[in-house]
Amino acid sequence: GGDGEPGNTDEPVVSTKTTFADVAESDWYYDAVKYVVENKLMNGVSEEEFAPNETLTRAMLVTVLYRNAGEPATNRSIPFADIDMGSYYANAVSWAKQNGIVNGVTENEFAPNDYITREQIATIMMRYAVYKGMDAITLEENLHFADADEISEYAVSSMNWAVGAGLINGKSEGILTPKDNATRIEV
Repeated sequence: GGDGEPGNTDEPVVSTKTTFADVAESDWYYDAVKYVVENKLMNGVSEEEFAPNETLTRAMLVTVLYRNAGEPATNRSIPFADIDMGSYYANAVSWAKQNGIVNGVTENEFAPNDYITREQIATIMMRYAVYKGMDAITLEENLHFADADEISEYAVSSMNWAVGAGLINGKSEGILTPKDNATRIEV
C-alpha cells in the first residue's frame, strides 16, 4: 500500500518554461528536469518553481507514464472508488489499470494522493516496461543491500530488475530504503 500523508491533489501548473528558480544548472538533476519539462512529462508547480524535493504521489507517477505513452485513448471505466473521474489523473489511472501497469493498493482503492514508495515505483516501472514490449527480467541478483529484507514480497523481483536496469540506486550507506517516499527529482 501507499505510505505517507495524503499529497497535493492539484495538478502542477502547466509552464512552458524550462528554467526554474529552484533548479540550478549545477544541480545533478538539471538535465533530467529540463528533459521532463521539454517533453511534457512533468510541469513546474508554478511559473518559477519545479519543487524538486517535493514528494511525488502515486497519481503523479502514473500521469508521467501516461504522458510518456502519448496519452492513448482509454475507456473511463475504472474499478477504483477513490478516483474522481474529473481529476487530472483519471485518464492516466484508467489507462494504467487497463494495461496492467497498476493494480491499486486494494481491489477497490488506488490511493492516488498517497506518496509513492521506491518499491512501488520499481513495480510500476517494471510493468510499464513490459507494456512497452521491453524485456523486464534479470537473472542476476542485484539486491546486495543491508536492508534488502525490508522489500515487500510483491516488489522483490521488481526491485531486483529496477536496480539491475539502473533505474533505482542504493543510498550512499549501502541501503536501498524500499519503503521511503520518492521526490520529484528522483523520479
